[in-house]
Amino acid sequence: MSNSMIISTREKISFGLGDFASNLSWQTTMMFLAFYFTDIYGISAAAVGTIFLVSRMVDAVTDPVLGYITDRTKTRWGSYRPYILFMAIPFGIMSYIPYSAPVFADNHKEMFALFSYLILIIGFTAINIPYSSLGNVITSDNKSRVSMQGYRFSMTAAAGLLISMSVAPLAAYLGGDDVVKGYRGAMLVMGGIATVLFLVCFMGVKERIKVSPDKELNIKSAIKSIFNNKPLLLLTVTMLLTNMMGAVKFGGAMYYVKHYLNQESIAYMFL
Repeated sequence: MSNSMIISTREKISFGLGDFASNLSWQTTMMFLAFYFTDIYGISAAAVGTIFLVSRMVDAVTDPVLGYITDRTKTRWGSYRPYILFMAIPFGIMSYIPYSAPVFADNHKEMFALFSYLILIIGFTAINIPYSSLGNVITSDNKSRVSMQGYRFSMTAAAGLLISMSVAPLAAYLGGDDVVKGYRGAMLVMGGIATVLFLVCFMGVKERIKVSPDKELNIKSAIKSIFNNKPLLLLTVTMLLTNMMGAVKFGGAMYYVKHYLNQESIAYMFL
C-alpha cells in the first residue's frame, strides 16, 4: 500500500473523532473544572491557581518525554495507535476522577484536587500526544494531510459546542439539587463517550509511514531552532497568546455568568 495514498472520507472522520473525544474532556476541564473546584467543591481560588500552575509545569515535562517514547514504540498496530487503544478506557475514567469528590478526601480537598488533576493531565498526555502525532503517519499525501486536519479541527469545534450546550443542563438533570452528583454524572457520560470515540478512531485509521527513531532528542537545539526561524517564532508566540486567551476566556466564563450576571441558569447559553 502506498504511503502517499489519498485517504477516504471515512478514515478522515475516524481520525477527527479522536480530537472530538479528547476535547470532551479537555474543553470541559477548561470551562468547568476551576469553577467546580472553587464554587462547588469548596477550594480557595488561590489554591486552585496553584494546582493548575503545578500541573502545567508537570505537563511541560511529560509532553516531550512521551513524544520521545512513542516515536520509539514498535507494535503490530504501529507506533501511536496502541496508545489510543490501551488508554481509551483509562482516559475516560481519569476524566471523571477530579469530579468524583470522595468522602475520604473531605479533610484534604486541596491535595485531592491536585493529584486528581495531575492524573487527568498525565492521562491526557498519554493519549493526546500519540494522537497528535498520528496524522503524520497515516499518509504522506499533502492534500489528504491538510484535509484530515480540517476534519480534526471541525470535530474540535463540534465538541466545544456540545460541551457548552450540554454539560451544565446535564449536571442539573442528573443531580437535581445535588450539584456534586450532577457533575459526577455528567462527566461519567462525557468520559464514556470519549472512550467509545477513541476506540472508533483506533479502528478507523491505519499507520502507513514508519517512524525512524534514529535521531536523538535534543531539546536545546529544538528551542534554538525556534528563535532562528522567524515564521516558526511567530507561530509559537501566536499559539502561546491564543492559548492564554482561551484559558482566560473559557476559565472565567462560569464565574462571569454566576457572580456578575447573577444568571447561572443561562450559563450554557452564554457558553
